[in-house]
Amino acid sequence: MNGDVLLKNRQLDADSRRLMDLVDQGADTPTDLQKHLKTFRRLLEAGDRLPDHRQRALVCVDLLLSTLKGMTDLQWERLLSATQPESLHTVDERHYWQEGVVVFHEGREPWRTVKHLLVLGFNDGHFPGGGRASAVLTEAEWESVAVCGWPVITAEKARQRQRNLFARQISAATDNLTILFSRRDAAGDTLEPSSSLVFLARRFGLEPDDMVLELDRRDDRNQIHELSIAAADEPVWYRLLPGC
Repeated sequence: MNGDVLLKNRQLDADSRRLMDLVDQGADTPTDLQKHLKTFRRLLEAGDRLPDHRQRALVCVDLLLSTLKGMTDLQWERLLSATQPESLHTVDERHYWQEGVVVFHEGREPWRTVKHLLVLGFNDGHFPGGGRASAVLTEAEWESVAVCGWPVITAEKARQRQRNLFARQISAATDNLTILFSRRDAAGDTLEPSSSLVFLARRFGLEPDDMVLELDRRDDRNQIHELSIAAADEPVWYRLLPGC
């Protein structure tokens, strides 16, 4: 944002411009804010995009309108605490077959048990996924807000939720659990496993390195069940073309 906090978009429809006008006008009295909130609610109800976010906003608007009743002066701290900010992520519903290969996504709850679970892409930045930094507040400032009693989700709380989700996901495996991660990217640069490897090792009473089997080591490959290894073959001399 580079310090520019003004909301700018020249390609706005009529309802969006009306909403931006409400933001620009501001509110000096509870009556002004109530009027703006009611207009905002009508604009939200007219749309059909992002249903989860829209419903969360409508509930918040109703709560603010209720808080404003009987208020003679705008008490911004009370109003802001009533908003209970939180991050919502809308995910399209996907349906998969009940038998055969079952697919769990990293950020979704497991919806059934499986005999053999394969965790793919267990690299740094996943399981848990990397949180997005705020464009306004630093992590230390978010922690200070949380200490004051405001219901905000700090990065540490978000990571803990994601770790708990990952624990529930791997608990869906009844027989076997295999975790795969890449050692190098497409450019050949070294990649690290997920930070959750340390938590897994601690849970099993092992060192993280003791849980990793490297495919480029023969002794490790021999310990991996269900691993298909191509038989060694003698090199073949290249074919000479006639007249060469």
